[in-house]
Amino acid sequence: MVSPKVTSEEIVNLYYASQRIYIPANIMGGGERAVWEARACGCPVIVEEDNPKLLEMTENVVRDHLYYYKQLVKGIESCL
Repeated sequence: MVSPKVTSEEIVNLYYASQRIYIPANIMGGGERAVWEARACGCPVIVEEDNPKLLEMTENVVRDHLYYYKQLVKGIESCL
């Protein structure tokens, strides 16, 4: 399905109700957040094979906000 913009709550419900998500973005077209959101909801993601950036994101561990927070802290502290 293709839909107009939806709220965060609605997108989570759509991910949970879906069997898989297809993100046809090209290498310059974004799609990163949608891959992580869908995978965080346990939904398999399909991307085009000519998009190595998104392909890698479908294979790696799904990171949460705490992981990114800790990485930011490490980076900041390394500069002090």
